[in-house]
Amino acid sequence: VSGNTLDKRDAIGVWDVNKIEILANENSEVIIIEVPMN
Repeated sequence: VSGNTLDKRDAIGVWDVNKIEILANENSEVIIIEVPMN
């Protein structure tokens, strides 16, 4: 995710960006949650 490698059960916070790039393996499952930060 945007240059960071994540493994099973990892998480990452992303803020103040217009887009992110996600490169995933074929069998990956991704959960994306939008949370207001203000």
